[in-house]
Amino acid sequence: SAFLASYYEGRKLYELQSAVNTTAAQIKRRKTRMDEIETELTGVMANALSSDTSGEERAALLIKTKQLAEERVTLDDEVDELEVKLEQRREELEAHRARM
Repeated sequence: SAFLASYYEGRKLYELQSAVNTTAAQIKRRKTRMDEIETELTGVMANALSSDTSGEERAALLIKTKQLAEERVTLDDEVDELEVKLEQRREELEAHRARM
């Protein structure tokens, strides 16, 4: 029936828009975390370079720096992948709208 066809079209539109919104939110969360890491790295490096920091503390801070840097690289890679996915999902959404 026409009603069911319209319902399924609307449902598909909702699902596609939801996928776009979810992917955009994932990108935003990762970019926010990347900004937080940059702030953390600045503080960690300042502490590591401080003359008041012991050798043991400095070693722990350098390990923390390495962990944060690795996390940032991972997040950056994920953002790149998600941006490709977002573009694909936006294209799917626009193609669906064009068919409606």
